[in-house]
Amino acid sequence: MNNKEESTLDEEYDAYGFNINGINRDTGTKYDANGYDMHGFNRRGYYKDTNSLYDPYGYDVNGYDRDGYDVFGYDAYGYNREGIHRDTGTIYDKKGFKRNGYDKDGFNRKGFNRDGYDRDGFNKDGYDKDGFDRNGFNSYGINKYTNTKYDQEGYDYRGYDKDGYDKEGFNIIGFNREGIDKQTNTKYNAYGYDRDGFNSIGYDVNGYDRDGYDSEGYDKNGFNREGYNRKGYDKDGFNKEGFNKYGFGRDGFNRDGFNREGIHRDTGTKFNNEGFDREGYGKDGFNREGIDRTGKDRRERAETRKRQTRNWMILRENAIKLASGKMTIQEYIMKAKTSIDDLIIFAKKEHLGADVIRNLIKCRETYKMYKRPFNKAEYLKTTSLLINGEMVKPTEQDVDDCIEYLKTNNEMICDAIVKSTISQFKRGELDITKKPDQLVEETTQTQLECLESEQGRLTKVLEEVHKLEMKVDKQDRNDSLKNRRIK
Repeated sequence: MNNKEESTLDEEYDAYGFNINGINRDTGTKYDANGYDMHGFNRRGYYKDTNSLYDPYGYDVNGYDRDGYDVFGYDAYGYNREGIHRDTGTIYDKKGFKRNGYDKDGFNRKGFNRDGYDRDGFNKDGYDKDGFDRNGFNSYGINKYTNTKYDQEGYDYRGYDKDGYDKEGFNIIGFNREGIDKQTNTKYNAYGYDRDGFNSIGYDVNGYDRDGYDSEGYDKNGFNREGYNRKGYDKDGFNKEGFNKYGFGRDGFNRDGFNREGIHRDTGTKFNNEGFDREGYGKDGFNREGIDRTGKDRRERAETRKRQTRNWMILRENAIKLASGKMTIQEYIMKAKTSIDDLIIFAKKEHLGADVIRNLIKCRETYKMYKRPFNKAEYLKTTSLLINGEMVKPTEQDVDDCIEYLKTNNEMICDAIVKSTISQFKRGELDITKKPDQLVEETTQTQLECLESEQGRLTKVLEEVHKLEMKVDKQDRNDSLKNRRIK
C-alpha cells in the first residue's frame, strides 16, 4: 500500500475513528470500544462526559433539546416554536397537517376527527354515531332499515341470504347451490373437498366419512358402529361378553361368580360351591393342584412349619438361657443370628415373662460391646498399655498373632475380646503360641497322670483291705479252734 492509499483511508475516519456513516474503524459498529457513538452517546442514550441524556450543549442522542427542538429550532415533525413548518413556511406541512396533527378540516393523519369519526362519519370500528356500519348493520347484526338481520335485499351483515349464499350465488366456503366451487368450477375446491367437506374418497379433513367413522371404522369418540372402542369396550366400559376391564359384569360379579369383595354369588361366602376362593385357594390354603400361595405343596408346607417350629423353640430356649445366665452373651452371639433387639421383641410377643424380658434388656449394652468390630488401624494408632510401670505400644505383629490365636481357638473376633487378648498377651498372662492340639495333649496327659495316681492309690487300698481280710479270717479260725478245745 502506497502513501496515497494510506492518506485516503485515514481521511475516511475522524480523530475518534468514525467514518462519515458513523461506523467505528476498530469495532465495525456504530459504537467504539468503550461503547460510545460518534456523537459521544452510548446505547442507553447517555452522554459520556455528562452521564446524562444530554450533551454539554443540551441535546440528546437524536439531536433535540429538552423542549424537543434541534439546533435549527425545529421539532421532529419539522415545526418551529411558532408552529411554522420548515418545508412550507406555513402552519401546514407538505401533507396539509398542522403541528397538532390535524388538517384544516379537522382530521388527523389517520383520517379521524377529534370525535373519532372519519370523513364519512364512521369510527375506527366502522360504525357511525348511531351505531350502524356502512351497510346499515349494528354490532348485533340488525339492519337499521328492516330491523331484522337481513337488509332490504335479503342479505345479512356478512352479505349472505337466509340460505347462506351471497349475491353471486356462492356460500361462505365458495360453493354455489349446485355444489360447484367458485375457484375450481368443479364440485371439489382447491383442497379437494366438496361443499359438504368430503373428499373424493368420502372423508372430511379430520378423516371421518359422512356417517362419522374413520377408515378403521371408529367415530370421533373412538367407538365403532357396534358401539365398541378399539379395546373392545362400549361407552359403559363393558365388552361384548358383558365384562369390564377388571373382569366384572354388569351385575358386579366376574366369570367365576365373585364380586369385588371376593364374595361368591351362589354361596354368599368367600368360597364357591367347590370350596375355593376367587384366587383358587381352599380353606386350607391350597389350590386344586395342591400348591399354596407361596408355591409350596403340602409336604413343603409341613417342612416349613416344622422348621419354623424348630426355629421358634430355639429362639425361646436362647431367650430363656440368656436371661437366666445359663448362656453367656459370647455364646449367644456365636450361636445365634438373631440380634438382641429382635430377641427381646420375640420374648415380648411370646409373653416369656417380665423377668426374661427385663434380663434380656440388660444384655443390650454387653451385646453391643461384643458386636462392635475391632479396628486394627485405629487400635495401633491410639493404644498404649501400662505394663510394669512402662507404656508399651502393641505392634501390628502382636495384633495379628492374637487374632490368629483367637481364630485357632474358635473364639469371637470383636473389639472387646481382641483388646483383652492383646493386653493379656503383652502382660505375659497368656501363651498364644500353644495350639489347640497341644492344649488337648497336655490336658490328656494330665488326666492320664491323675488316673494312674488314682489307680495306684486304689491298688494300695485294695491290698490293705486284702491283708485285713486275711487277718480277720485267721483270727476267726483261731477263735473257732480255741472254742473246740474248750469244749
